[in-house]
Amino acid sequence: AGWAALGDFNLYRLAPTLFVAAGPGGPPTGGTILNTALRNDVFFVAMFLIARHLGLGERDRRRFAMITFAVGTGVALAGVYEYLQSASWNHFVVHTLGVTRYQVGVLRTIVPNPFDVRVYMLTAGHKLLRIGSVFVDQLACAFFLVACLAIGCEHLSRARTHRWSVGAGTLLVAVALVLTQTRDAIMAAVVVVVAVLAPLPHRDRVRREQLGLLVGLTTLLLLPVAAAIGLGTRTTAALNGQDNSTSVHLSALSKGTSAFLHQPLGRG
Repeated sequence: AGWAALGDFNLYRLAPTLFVAAGPGGPPTGGTILNTALRNDVFFVAMFLIARHLGLGERDRRRFAMITFAVGTGVALAGVYEYLQSASWNHFVVHTLGVTRYQVGVLRTIVPNPFDVRVYMLTAGHKLLRIGSVFVDQLACAFFLVACLAIGCEHLSRARTHRWSVGAGTLLVAVALVLTQTRDAIMAAVVVVVAVLAPLPHRDRVRREQLGLLVGLTTLLLLPVAAAIGLGTRTTAALNGQDNSTSVHLSALSKGTSAFLHQPLGRG
């Protein structure tokens, strides 16, 4: 199915008017937009499919996982720095790296503020920073950190692992994940932790007990952090219907469901 989707999109990219009618309100047929869609949406699928069929051995998979975890630790460290020194981070990203110039000049995306990449959430009258780290996007950063958290927790549940280095990195990833204030990703992290604590043949019982203790201590440490950044307030506001983003999500879900029911085969 994945390869078929790639083929369909490439065919659509070459001859879009064979599938949809061009014109106002129709699907995009411009080369710039289609190239961006190909790069952002299709290439990642191709990479996942290629990685799925590489036929890596256990040793190679373990190395790949630890490299990913090391990268995630670096991403988390940059995110924590972004939260503590947001002005310095913003200057580095905008003026030193020129990320916003790249977004406008190469990706042709609309940048809300070319001089500030920081994202704030206004909840109950409080302006809260949501970190995006090197992704410059809190959602992409959060879900990448979920994968890194899963790797860290899984290694901590096994015998003969570098407990202190992996444990410190996992804790740092957890802190950065909370600072993204992405509730879906935080809930996903809870599912990950529960799944890792389940008994399996390759997991050491003593290590799982130690991991459970570490999770409990980490939760106690992160609760004040979550309260300080207003995550609890935002969650409460969402439950009370006072959070703007939640209202937008619910509205989009309702519209998407309605569109699917009216046109289950799509619009082209």
